[in-house]
Amino acid sequence: MLDEASETHKPIQITGKRSNAILISEEDWRSIHETLYLTSISRMQINRVEGSEHSTGRYRKESLTGEYL
Repeated sequence: MLDEASETHKPIQITGKRSNAILISEEDWRSIHETLYLTSISRMQINRVEGSEHSTGRYRKESLTGEYL
């Protein structure tokens, strides 16, 4: 099962009587964590920029037509 998960990069579902689990390769696990980390950094930077624009008065909300509200 380990070789299969590593070679195919597809998760393997393991079903038990009391609980279930998903097996993925270490490479895929690290990739998922890296993606989550980079996504969280991007969101923090966007929130920081939006917050600073709002606090300095440069923040302007646009309607769907592109007009400023």
